[in-house]
Amino acid sequence: RALFAEPPLSFYWQALFYAVLPDRYGAARIASVVAALGVIWLVYELGRFFYHSEVAALWGAGLFSVVRTFYFPAIAARPDTLCTFFCLAALLFVGRFRVKGKTTSLIFAGVCLGLAGLAHPVAVVPAIQAAVWLMLTGVGWRRITSPAMLAGIALLVFCLWTPLIVQYPVEFRAQFFNNILGQAG
Repeated sequence: RALFAEPPLSFYWQALFYAVLPDRYGAARIASVVAALGVIWLVYELGRFFYHSEVAALWGAGLFSVVRTFYFPAIAARPDTLCTFFCLAALLFVGRFRVKGKTTSLIFAGVCLGLAGLAHPVAVVPAIQAAVWLMLTGVGWRRITSPAMLAGIALLVFCLWTPLIVQYPVEFRAQFFNNILGQAG
């Protein structure tokens, strides 16, 4: 009736590719490859942003693209790469917020973290890192308001999953809790 083994965003992402490609495993793999290309671009952008060096950004993106821990999920039909894309985008937006102080960057970071959470539960790790970064580098009330705003927006976006969960609560409990929260055998 409904699949809740993982959060739904990667399935929606793959559905875009299944809409135009044949119903084969390759369509889902192409969805991961496209997300992986976005990840490589974001690693490049992060390198440019933090090091102000085109050469460092190119080296970083090039080396990252051949690391096995990146390459394997990038060519498999897994949600990891889409989650990584949104997590890296969030970190870039948090960095821009720290430099320019524009609230829109913080809003985009929260949206990206929420979308990352809708792709894979591991998104909680960079969400905590971003919140701690904002807390440690903030000044005055921004030490509290910035991480709170980031978390609030991320949770609001993540709650887009709620209507599906409410519609199929038994399936959600059985599948998600066994797959994500259950102990490995």
